Amino acid sequence: MEERYKRLFQLITAGSGIVFILFLLAAGIQESRPEWLKYQRRFKSILVEKSENEAQAAAAKKMKPQIRQIILEDVDRIDRCPTCHLGINDARMKGQPIPYCVHSGEHLTHHDVSEYGCTLCHEGQGQAVDIQNAHARSEDVDWPYPLRSLDHVESSCGQCHLAIFEDPESFPGTEVFQKGLILFRQEGCLGCHKTRGVGGTLGPDLTEQGRKTSRDYNFAYITGERTAVNWLYEHFKDPEMVSPGSQMLALDLAETDIQAIITCT
Repeated sequence: MEERYKRLFQLITAGSGIVFILFLLAAGIQESRPEWLKYQRRFKSILVEKSENEAQAAAAKKMKPQIRQIILEDVDRIDRCPTCHLGINDARMKGQPIPYCVHSGEHLTHHDVSEYGCTLCHEGQGQAVDIQNAHARSEDVDWPYPLRSLDHVESSCGQCHLAIFEDPESFPGTEVFQKGLILFRQEGCLGCHKTRGVGGTLGPDLTEQGRKTSRDYNFAYITGERTAVNWLYEHFKDPEMVSPGSQMLALDLAETDIQAIITCT
């Protein structure tokens, strides 16, 4: 009887060991498969499905998995976003979900991806090839410039096209930014704040405001998300609460107007 139980125990122990080893092997295989690989495989299958002839289908099937990157030497950036966002220049990808879809709007008509990359407009960590690090919005990822939310991505347009002291030009897709620029003037922000050498001195100089990172803000009095966008929002709603000692008055504006000023800031 004792021998039988001993034998049973040995079988159970051996079986458990085999299961554990298989589990480790499965985990190792899963870990060895990069996140971007599944997106490339799915994109490849979409291309095959959308092929209009045998030549297109054959070309799609030859697509090899690889890291794709755009090197922008003039601004010292390397963007690997196309590793996952493979359809941004492909009209056939219209209507597909992110990250397979074609880029929205007409922005790429005048901003070729090979020349401008992605992070000049969208920020984020361009060299990363996994969602957590590339999009860099969670608090446990320490990148200076997190991915811009789509609600405020127009902020980037002001780096090249729009200036505080010029009449806003009619650039399609920058309507929110232009509205914020007009409100910035109408609300008399320059009475207290200086920008590009012009304005008051009661408040901080706002010339480099748009280049601040989350590390430049004090979140001690912020109740919501610890991001630059939310800091600005809560500050505009109650300046003295967020910045004790501030003489700035709360902005008595509609929510859409506040978001517009944040965008142009």
